[in-house]
Amino acid sequence: MTFCKNCGAPLKEGDKFCGECGAVIEDKSSVSKNTSNKETIELLQNLFNYSKKILAKPITTTSNESKYLTNAMSMYLLAIISIISGIIDLLSVKSIITNVNGLWSTMNFKLSYLFEELCYSPFNNEIPYAKFFFGFTLYFLLSSVALILACHLIINYIFKVNTDLFDSVKITASSLIPFILGKLLCSLLSYISITLGFIGIFIGIILFILSFYKGIVKALKIEENKAAFMVPICLVISFLCDYVLIKFFINLLTH
Repeated sequence: MTFCKNCGAPLKEGDKFCGECGAVIEDKSSVSKNTSNKETIELLQNLFNYSKKILAKPITTTSNESKYLTNAMSMYLLAIISIISGIIDLLSVKSIITNVNGLWSTMNFKLSYLFEELCYSPFNNEIPYAKFFFGFTLYFLLSSVALILACHLIINYIFKVNTDLFDSVKITASSLIPFILGKLLCSLLSYISITLGFIGIFIGIILFILSFYKGIVKALKIEENKAAFMVPICLVISFLCDYVLIKFFINLLTH
């Protein structure tokens, strides 16, 4: 049984006003919903502010501040990055299909391979862009998960350093922000100049690798020589998973 906060009189379920003093009774479900909405908005604001810090100082922010990310924030961040990557890849597919040559479209081998498959795949004059977007987004997400798991397993089972899985999620998601920016710049700038597009993606890749490396060293407390060994191993594992995923998604998108 609940009681009126104003006078202490007992209340029945569904009462909107107190029968004794007439005070308005707060709807708990409404309060809970408002609280949940505020928490979501606050989380997204924190992610936006953190992303701005990453873009301003990607290497130092990843190594020094990624530990302050909550588990929920790191998962949201990874999901948002995957969606943005899916949008960029979708734009690249549209560019290929409409015969617009962009650097990201031509240098991205998974898109080039996909385009070759598209030539032999009837779509009844309709390109399933929604299917492409879902496939590319899921592809990037799973590829990122492979990188996270490789990082976590090497640290815990080869280097024998106990870390939480979410520590690897935070480092990887943070490091991917400058890569996504480089990917976006490459996609846009390549229409102006191939050289500018190449510079954009090159900077994104370099910042990703350096951020990932520094995050492992400082945030996860791994020795520099060990981190230098594990970063290329993680990337190779991720690339091998990429190859398997590409085969799977080409089959998914073209059938």
